[in-house]
Amino acid sequence: MLNTGKIAPPPSSASGTGGNGKHEQTPDERKRASSILAFGNISKPQQPGQKAGNGQPVQLAGEVQEGNSSLSETDRADSLSNRLKGTEVNGSSASLLVDRSYFITQGTFLNCALETAISSDVPGMTACRLTDDVYSIDKKVLLLEKGSKIVGQYQGGIKRGQARIFVLWTRIETPKGVLVKLDSPGTDALGRSGLDGFVDTHFWERFGSAILLTTVNGVVTYAANSANNGSNGNQYNFGDTAQTARDSASIALENSINIPPTLTKNQGDNISIFVARDLDFRGVYDLKAAY
Repeated sequence: MLNTGKIAPPPSSASGTGGNGKHEQTPDERKRASSILAFGNISKPQQPGQKAGNGQPVQLAGEVQEGNSSLSETDRADSLSNRLKGTEVNGSSASLLVDRSYFITQGTFLNCALETAISSDVPGMTACRLTDDVYSIDKKVLLLEKGSKIVGQYQGGIKRGQARIFVLWTRIETPKGVLVKLDSPGTDALGRSGLDGFVDTHFWERFGSAILLTTVNGVVTYAANSANNGSNGNQYNFGDTAQTARDSASIALENSINIPPTLTKNQGDNISIFVARDLDFRGVYDLKAAY
């Protein structure tokens, strides 16, 4: 302090006012005020819920965002109240099948012999003949005579690794002129869905061209090496020819690798048909007492 001959004024207290008449905060007050943090780019204090200059709402420390207190969907699903609720299963009522002498019910097997051969290259239709008489479920009435014709259809194409083709048998025609809508799948003798047969994977069609061109490439490379070894210093360039052979092999393989396999089944083969619906003959047959 300079000795000017004047008495210096007493120092202002920590909680006094500044030169502009405003209250000045003490270090403790500033420390307590700094414990309230505001998130966002703001230039002046804002109240909770107000928007900052960038248009985003400002959230103060300790302020709980609305919606976080509610349970999520997973929490609600795992709540105790939901776990105490059992799964409701609809009941099934029994019914009485009347006139059992007129019905062939679902699950019956029909034995059949193919009239036409089957090839999976393209979609097509096929036919077979019943090899056994088929009676009603009470074994009293002959409903489908041996020799009845059954017509079916199949979609062409099977995937690599498959050895069966699905055939849908659509209609039965009896020797007496009775037509029955069947719409049931063909099976093998053990009831497995689909018909098996001989599968041609077309190995040579798929890989033959590539194998041939690869062989040509090897011969060209061998000839080039032999010519260079015995050329007394003269070099022969067969690189373009070898590269062309490799490119041709790649193109040939790319064009033929996706040829699908072909399944064929010969005419005369025995198959089975799994009846997928109840067949009702009450509209075409009438029973009378036998004397």
